[in-house]
Amino acid sequence: MQDEDTQHAELRLLDRLRSRDPSALTILDALYRSSLLGFARRLAGEHGAAEDAVQEALLALWTHPPELRERGNLRAWLVTTTRHALYRRRLKDQRAALPEDLVELGAAAGWGDPQLGQKVEATLARRDCLEHALLRLPIDDREILGLVDIEELSLDETATALGIGLAATKSRLHRARLKLLAAVRKEQCHAG
Repeated sequence: MQDEDTQHAELRLLDRLRSRDPSALTILDALYRSSLLGFARRLAGEHGAAEDAVQEALLALWTHPPELRERGNLRAWLVTTTRHALYRRRLKDQRAALPEDLVELGAAAGWGDPQLGQKVEATLARRDCLEHALLRLPIDDREILGLVDIEELSLDETATALGIGLAATKSRLHRARLKLLAAVRKEQCHAG
């Protein structure tokens, strides 16, 4: 969530964008490009598509600056616009399917294993293992994990960005976290 000063600064920059001040776009690009690229790479799985989606979002910002005075913030708007750009490019993930049933997901994630905490901690110590496991997930799961756990959007902001209700957001996040844990276990990589 943003503090009030950040929101006011964004609104001033948006006003400058509406006045066609290119320096406002330069400032916003510097503020958000890195975060947007990270988000887009996690969804797309590759740099080129991520760059294209971020560029499309920034172009949309320049050509049609959003009205955000009443609700939302610019970062959430940019994430949503980047996400839509990726979907329009049909970057659907065809990677290994993981079980959908919650009981199967729980078993695949290792629920009931008394050593689970130690095993997960050791496994997560290796970033490459986690990144590979994350890329095995379907795009919808990478997306919600990226928004909540990596970009640190609130559940309300995430629900708005995804265009779904809060309850659906919570449910999707829970399933995605289980799938990630199952994928990490399947990778069977351990800190060495």
